[in-house]
Amino acid sequence: IEGHSVSGVLYTGLPDKMIASLDDFEEVGSEGWYRRVAEEVELASGEVISAECYVSAKASDKVLLKDWCPEHFREKYLNSYVAGVMQEDLPR
Repeated sequence: IEGHSVSGVLYTGLPDKMIASLDDFEEVGSEGWYRRVAEEVELASGEVISAECYVSAKASDKVLLKDWCPEHFREKYLNSYVAGVMQEDLPR
């Protein structure tokens, strides 16, 4: 989103089933919290590429009141997320 920045991790080569699982987890859809959009992103190297990003479904939403914390996600949500992915019968 122009004028905004966020640190994160870029994953490439994900199979369609994994992307669908991520969409489900992030509640992408007409009533969900997020939407997945293609954006131009700048990598730490300075290279600019097109990547799909999860953004607030409503531009006015303040979904996160502070920076996203991978450790918090790992402690609170990772197990349920992985369990859901494993049920999708994805390639391992």
